[in-house]
Amino acid sequence: MYGKVLKLYYDNQGNIIEDTLGIAGDFSEYEIYVNKSKDLITVYGRDNNVYVPVKRFICSDGGNNTPEGIFYTPAKYRWQTLMGPSYGQWCTRIHGGVLFHSVFYNSKNNPQTLSVSAYNKLGTTCSHGCIRLTAGDAKWIYDNCKIGTKVVIYSKGGYEPFSKPSSYKLPLWHTWDPTDPTSYYLCQQRGCHSIIADGLAYDATDNQWRYYQSGVFADWFTSLAQYNGQWWYVKNGVIDFNANTLAYYNNNWWYVRNGRVDFNANTLGYYNNNWWYVRNGRVDFSANTLGYYNNSWWYVRNGCVDFNANTLGYYNNNWWYVRNGRVDFNANTLGYYNNNWWYVRNGRVDFNANTLGYYNNNWWYVRNGRVDFNANTLGYYNNNWWYVKNGCVDFNVNTLAYYNNNWWYVINGYVDFTANTIAKNEKGLWYVNNGVVDFGYNGTFDGLDGKIYYIKNGLVYQIDEVE
Repeated sequence: MYGKVLKLYYDNQGNIIEDTLGIAGDFSEYEIYVNKSKDLITVYGRDNNVYVPVKRFICSDGGNNTPEGIFYTPAKYRWQTLMGPSYGQWCTRIHGGVLFHSVFYNSKNNPQTLSVSAYNKLGTTCSHGCIRLTAGDAKWIYDNCKIGTKVVIYSKGGYEPFSKPSSYKLPLWHTWDPTDPTSYYLCQQRGCHSIIADGLAYDATDNQWRYYQSGVFADWFTSLAQYNGQWWYVKNGVIDFNANTLAYYNNNWWYVRNGRVDFNANTLGYYNNNWWYVRNGRVDFSANTLGYYNNSWWYVRNGCVDFNANTLGYYNNNWWYVRNGRVDFNANTLGYYNNNWWYVRNGRVDFNANTLGYYNNNWWYVRNGRVDFNANTLGYYNNNWWYVKNGCVDFNVNTLAYYNNNWWYVINGYVDFTANTIAKNEKGLWYVNNGVVDFGYNGTFDGLDGKIYYIKNGLVYQIDEVE
């Protein structure tokens, strides 16, 4: 179908509708495309060079025995003798001895002699060259595709807008085709395949729950469906009790656990290579929070886990340190958020912290949990007091620093409480006793430099050289 104009129909959930005859109506001409590699038939209606896919059929081909190319149907047969001999219903010749036909029967004109084993192989390569279908699908081609209908058979390079229908397995006793209108009364008698309803219904033939529309098995249907107060995940017309996924319905995405929507779920759900935040069973795309899953807490932005996030995340009245999308409860560091750097202890911002915090090869002054870049003071950490300039410890400084109504002697960035020396600042030279300027001292000090310092109220007022 490459290079041709296609017209597709979509439901209100944005899914392609895979049986459009009820929407598009009948066409005067059809084209049939057979993909051997998928055992899938797509029928297109043609209207003024616009192609509308209207039907899809599961089939069985014969591999290399099924020719590829473009053909035009030359004949039809209600019943036709096949290899074996065996017999097929609703036959349409494609080319030579190759036909569209039902799964074969062991007796001609007897639809109760179906080969169940062949029927259960539909969707696989297993014929002698013909294209096998269910009786109902073969009859549709027989009834609706006139002599001369174009048939394209290929195994590579095709395009199929519809998915492959699911195969349907029959028990060995079911020796008639449930899609054959001439045999359907047998299903009604046995109570199998006799659903006259819309929605979900139980099929005792193979213990499956199936989705029906107007009594017809809707094998194209993949969505959520309600039954008995519960919502179930239906895939290709059958409830998938193994499904653990997210499913789209009614403009929302819902959390499915073991095939059923779990409206109590508050978790993360995986879909389409992302993890999504689920609240009360529904994906919350407005969520900006932390979500718990698999023994970890994850950073959620706009409903989706952001594995690239390195930030702080708010949850339960606390701010938490996030590394690569996950809360790191071992983190003891600084974290950046909202134009500030915050002190993190054991993964959580500590707003009571008044300390120094290490980050990026520096030590920073933290006041009430936040780095104070205006701080010019002393900061206490690890049994020492450190000199802070513009919020950062300066390990190269040797000076006097003011703190708590005293001036302290700083060497290599930290207060030396053992220092008994003379130190200088912009006001002059001062006498330091046990690391602090002693403003009450009056006397002299013999320096290691061989000088005598005369001191009044802690301030040096005279220096003599010792000869």
